[in-house]
Amino acid sequence: QSGTYSVNGAQAEGDNQFDLRGDYSVNATNSLTATYSLEKSNLTAPGAFPDNGGSTGWSKLQFGALGWTHNIGSSAVSQFHASWARTVADTTQQGLGTNYTEQAGIGGFNLTSSAYPGFPGLGISGYSSINGNLFLPLGQKYQNINISEVVTWIKGKHTIKAGFDSRWDRG
Repeated sequence: QSGTYSVNGAQAEGDNQFDLRGDYSVNATNSLTATYSLEKSNLTAPGAFPDNGGSTGWSKLQFGALGWTHNIGSSAVSQFHASWARTVADTTQQGLGTNYTEQAGIGGFNLTSSAYPGFPGLGISGYSSINGNLFLPLGQKYQNINISEVVTWIKGKHTIKAGFDSRWDRG
């Protein structure tokens, strides 16, 4: 057929999130704070061609933190913080599970089709290429932990700060 083929599929996105925070004054020299955040989202982005070029994904992001502030007399303060962040996400290509290369009779994809069974990328000289959903499916999992302590002393016109900051990252 002649002419131009074009389609605008409806993109669907869902996002839910909440944040919690609590502050507690233990006594005149100690206070605590805690926070927690959660976000869950889903996204379906259809491709320009039926069953090709689009993606479906979801993600879950979490963050939690604790803080303790302790006044040491009238000239020093200690601040301790611990936090944790976690991201888990997965994105898959449109048409996942259908081996289009085998159905179309295109040879040479025996090894890659089992791991990436979506539509292959096609490029014909002089024409626009067809997206093959490169780098999908894509799973992500990250976790970060942070612990820090800072002590501040004020002596006359001088302010001295000392402390540490430790981070652990896991992918």
